[in-house]
Amino acid sequence: FMDRFIMDSLKQRMRQVVLLGSGMDCRVFRLELPPPMKFIEVDEEAVHEAKCQALEGSGARSRCLVSRQSVSLDGGVSSADLIAAIEPVFNSDKPALFLIDGAATWPPDSRSSALHAALTLAAPGSVIVGPAPPEDAAASLNCAGFGQLNIINHQQLSQIYRRTVPDSMK
Repeated sequence: FMDRFIMDSLKQRMRQVVLLGSGMDCRVFRLELPPPMKFIEVDEEAVHEAKCQALEGSGARSRCLVSRQSVSLDGGVSSADLIAAIEPVFNSDKPALFLIDGAATWPPDSRSSALHAALTLAAPGSVIVGPAPPEDAAASLNCAGFGQLNIINHQQLSQIYRRTVPDSMK
């Protein structure tokens, strides 16, 4: 499902994807992405190191730029920490796709920080995809310039993509 969001973002001329809680995600190696696309992977340094070690010697190569930005989750991460990690490699004048589903494994305060960081960094035309936050996010999204808020449940997602939603996404 997330692959489809990435490919759809290309049709909307987005050239930045921010993965908050990137974990061992390898989409950048699997998908046919254009060289101007930029993937910004945000997670703990140990996670980035483990991914690099796992990929070492595999011959996997990305066709686009990948920036791995490290944050510490010890004691939780603030939206300011996330923004500080992302800003050096992010073009705030261009729309981006923010995938925050990986941050769902972070401590609760850090999950909220991921959404708030995406809201702060998002330029007009950006898209944020992830689990619906527990609090009503509509007011925050509207204040950040998101005029349209679509919260889609698992059944709707299955209908849109004509596939069953994996249990890991429920």
